[in-house]
Amino acid sequence: MATVGPAHHRTPDAAPDTGRGPAHGGPGGVVPDRAHAPSPLPRGLRRPRVEQRLDAATTRRLTVVVAGAGWGKSTAVAAWCATRHVRAAWLTLEPRDDSVPVFWHRVVEALRASGAVPRTHDLARLQVPPTATAAFATRVLRGLESLPAPALLVLDDFQHLRSADVLAAVGDLVRYARPLHLVVVGRADPPLSLRRMSLDGQVDHLRAEHLAFDAADVRALAVAEGVPVTARGVRHLLDRTEGWPVGVRLGLMHGAEPGREVLAGFGDGDRAVAEYLLEEVLARQAPDVRHFLLRTSVASTLTADLAEAIVPGSPADRYLEDRVTAHDFVTAVGAAPAMYRFHPLLRDMLRGRLRFEDPDGFRDAHARAARWLMGHDEPLRALEHAAEAGSWDLFGEVFVESAAALLPGPQRAAVLAAAHRMPLDPEPGSAWCELCAGAVAGIEGRIPACRQHVVRARRLLPALDDAHRPAAEVLAEILDAHAARGRGDVAATAAAASAAHRSLARAPWPFPAFSTYRGWARDLRATGLFWSGRVDAARTELERMLRDDDTPALGLTALNGQAYLALCDAVQGRYASADARAAATLGLAEESGWSTYEQLRPAYAAAAIAGLARGDWRAADRALAYGWAADVGGDEPVLVVALHAVQAQVAVASGRTRAATAALLDAVRAAPPVDLPPVAADLLARAVTDLRVHALLRDEALDVPVVPGRPTADVRRVCRARTSLAAHQTSAADEDAQRVLDDDADLDVLTRVEALLVAAGAAEAGHDAGRAESLVREALAEADDEGVVLPFVRAAPPVVRQPVERVTARRDDPLAVRVRSLLVRRPVVVEPSPLVAPLTDRELAILTALATMQSNAEIADELFVSVNTVKAHLKALFRKLDVGSRRGAVHRGRELGLLP
Repeated sequence: MATVGPAHHRTPDAAPDTGRGPAHGGPGGVVPDRAHAPSPLPRGLRRPRVEQRLDAATTRRLTVVVAGAGWGKSTAVAAWCATRHVRAAWLTLEPRDDSVPVFWHRVVEALRASGAVPRTHDLARLQVPPTATAAFATRVLRGLESLPAPALLVLDDFQHLRSADVLAAVGDLVRYARPLHLVVVGRADPPLSLRRMSLDGQVDHLRAEHLAFDAADVRALAVAEGVPVTARGVRHLLDRTEGWPVGVRLGLMHGAEPGREVLAGFGDGDRAVAEYLLEEVLARQAPDVRHFLLRTSVASTLTADLAEAIVPGSPADRYLEDRVTAHDFVTAVGAAPAMYRFHPLLRDMLRGRLRFEDPDGFRDAHARAARWLMGHDEPLRALEHAAEAGSWDLFGEVFVESAAALLPGPQRAAVLAAAHRMPLDPEPGSAWCELCAGAVAGIEGRIPACRQHVVRARRLLPALDDAHRPAAEVLAEILDAHAARGRGDVAATAAAASAAHRSLARAPWPFPAFSTYRGWARDLRATGLFWSGRVDAARTELERMLRDDDTPALGLTALNGQAYLALCDAVQGRYASADARAAATLGLAEESGWSTYEQLRPAYAAAAIAGLARGDWRAADRALAYGWAADVGGDEPVLVVALHAVQAQVAVASGRTRAATAALLDAVRAAPPVDLPPVAADLLARAVTDLRVHALLRDEALDVPVVPGRPTADVRRVCRARTSLAAHQTSAADEDAQRVLDDDADLDVLTRVEALLVAAGAAEAGHDAGRAESLVREALAEADDEGVVLPFVRAAPPVVRQPVERVTARRDDPLAVRVRSLLVRRPVVVEPSPLVAPLTDRELAILTALATMQSNAEIADELFVSVNTVKAHLKALFRKLDVGSRRGAVHRGRELGLLP
């Protein structure tokens, strides 16, 4: 759970680190292509003036390198990193990185690849969630703060970042992520609010005037390129280009050709230079090479295999290597397999010409790239190429068979952004597109729209070929199951998930999303089975899902599975196991900043049920409070009802009947339109019974709306027996209790103890004290292993309370001592009003900090936010708690069980 302890001391920036650590990336040590810096200047060309200016980057918080295209920004920074042996994490940004989860994923990935993150460090284990919450941001910034040595993060092509949330994340990196230093490379000043840091000298800028070539640079480049140039030619070149590096290089290329004077015919202005670049690079190539360059320009990064897929039959390796060797504005990046990039100016012009002169070829090149990338584990890039090709059927196919597997991870936002490019009515008659639209609707919580898309997709599935139809059928069933869970129809959830299993078994080939779909199907089926009362079957399905999960990364499906296993233990009365499993699951989520995801609510519910059964009302209240704060990803209706029911039980047990009544009414309002399934109905029945018994003992009226649904037989009987006993209907109570005890079913410990105590009360009412005490002793023996105290101490008629008090008074075992301590008459206090709304995770963290007497500044420092943000959270916290001071908030928090 997200709590705030004493503020950690921030480590000041250490001296620059000159060592270069071993590179390591993802699984198998593979470093993603965009984590590589571009190649330095040709043949070791050095620019001491620029390098000396960049040296300050290891002491300042932020260095901004900003100039237009062709000014050599990235090349200059890459050359400086290489010559200074700086431990640099390089990140070449693209438009798809403009979402917070993708950005954090790329940052952590690049830092790992650079060797800046030791394998035992927290950041080495950190997994970025699909939605980057405030808790996650705190976790990653805390990890960056604890890096063992200074590191440099280069954000290249920064102009692609436009989202206000992403820019805020970059601002947090600059303000808080010591000992990390940032170098931002882009075509315009980044829109970051860093005025104070700039005034303090912590921000430096390199602009076009600093990157411009001078006479010495021109002569050095001429020597490196083997181009003879006179002093007059150097002056003329600088006059015409104003030191623009790409213009200088073009001028030297022009002058290097036999029989041509330096810069003869070299036009004025950027547009003329751009046209010159295209003509000089493209016109000098043979027709087949020109065709190759035009077609392959559709890809931002190329391998020889991808290039050959775009232009079948071409000697891609030779063509690309020849361009690198000839310095034709194509550079190699990375190791094996070699990757290549066109210079941005050249690529933009090649793509523009291809689109204008050969639109069919432009679309074909993108479509070929999409198909190749889909088969080589690059589904997001494949989606982008399919969209550029305008082939929405191909787009849907890529999504269904591959890219949908990215939805549980940090690239979810990028996948959804790509999917939103699809027209509202793409290619009528396409099952692929309907399923794509249905999945997007389901992820975004638009359940009716999701169902409509699936209905239309089912009518179109027969038109798909046999090889690819199973993937579409599987996703259709999964979306049906997802929609059913969103409606609270657990039977339909299990049925659709089972159908998805059958479709997977028929799949003739393991399409890329196969493992993800299998995990989803098992998770959905287990959820349906669990709430339907088939808890053992649900447990088997969950264990199989987790065993077959071959992804090393933390995932929402796995977390949900672990959380539901804890809830399986809780409803079956295995409270020690439930508590331990819930703690492990929540601890794992907390380590990664995932603690506010809705998928963790079953674990919070399990912890609350275990705390309730063992008489730890405060622990149960805290678990519920954090469960309500775990709202990222929406609500699961049946689980919401169950949480309200447990909340009502905890409130009654701790003497807060007003809060219990409010929770019960909330449960009724949240109930789905279909009948409540057995497990949720059991929890709600117990809550209603607790309130009814309490009202009967005080001769008060209780009016609770009826929720459609039927509890399991034993729970229904034991609840009826408890109510009958409180209403002095002893015979009826005893009869129901005996039927429960005589049942051959494997009763959970709570139901059995409840039935034994009702039977003891009936015996006491019949003046058979010996039998009553014998039944109480039997109940204590049943309860001992799991430490169950709830049935002994909650509201009950005197005929139950008296034999319990007599038996426990003569015993000194831990359970009896615990029961006696909770039976002690406590003074009646005024019950606090129920909360008007659940506290958020941030508000809970701040409430915990208030109890430790931290100042606003210390809380802000711990949470990596401004003091003003803390004040805003405090204002909301005070409003929800109905208090006006920090002291009042702490007092109210303890009253409500939110604080120890």
